[in-house]
Amino acid sequence: MTSESAPIELNAVFPSIKELKHRLKKHAVHTNFETHTIRSDSARYIVGCKDKACSWQLRAFPDGAGDWKIKQLSTSHDCIRVQRPSNNSANAKFVATEILELFRLQPKMTPVNIINEIQRTHRIRISYDVAWDAREIARTMINGTHEDSYASMPLYCQQLVEANPGSVISLEKTETNQFH
Repeated sequence: MTSESAPIELNAVFPSIKELKHRLKKHAVHTNFETHTIRSDSARYIVGCKDKACSWQLRAFPDGAGDWKIKQLSTSHDCIRVQRPSNNSANAKFVATEILELFRLQPKMTPVNIINEIQRTHRIRISYDVAWDAREIARTMINGTHEDSYASMPLYCQQLVEANPGSVISLEKTETNQFH
């Protein structure tokens, strides 16, 4: 996912709802406010400021070609914004996406390294638990799940036999790809 796609502005177009949500979280972190999802389904995505007294709101809709377009957007907030050094928009999934490329280069990053990187790049604090979960999510995004790895074992065994004629491989598994 590119975290540098279209900015959050009226008529901005995003290739997926996932990309729109990520960009909105990044925008919320950088402009120091938190969001609240009002309605999210296949026909609309409506988000407001977490402060119920604030009138800020974003409305996006699919354009028929798979893209999502922001059709209504408030220009300013009526609230005092987040008054603490953290931001609920910076959850583990958001952090994992933000550190993904760095994590590819440095797969031994610790949660403390992740906390420091998010502090440096976004000027917010995240908890150790969020950093730990983000590291695990990033690892899964890069390597896939254990279930995916086990499911690919039969194909791997077949490829080994084809590459090494005369080899014998015995793989016993259940119908649900569990080993015996």
